[in-house]
Amino acid sequence: MPAVALDNYQANEGGTTFEMSGSYLLSVLASTAISPISGVAISFGDKIYASGGTLDSATNITTGITLTGRTSDPLFGYYDPQENSALITSGTTNSSAAVKLAGSE
Repeated sequence: MPAVALDNYQANEGGTTFEMSGSYLLSVLASTAISPISGVAISFGDKIYASGGTLDSATNITTGITLTGRTSDPLFGYYDPQENSALITSGTTNSSAAVKLAGSE
């Protein structure tokens, strides 16, 4: 289930605060592969996938993902058509793309 961490680990709380719905400004790579980059344009409403990352077996949380158009990876969300004003050109990165988390429909 996709989520966005709102803060870093807080020792006094024993965790991190996550949001699991809504739209967030995130970095999205318009590609179907990370290395080498295989570009694909991302349009309004297109699905965004969570590529790579590191799974923490203690918490079952994957961190350090790259958001891409790679359809073989887990669905993370959608390129929000209500919050974005331009498409993401093939092979480029939009560092402030509004992504609506999957499950927020």
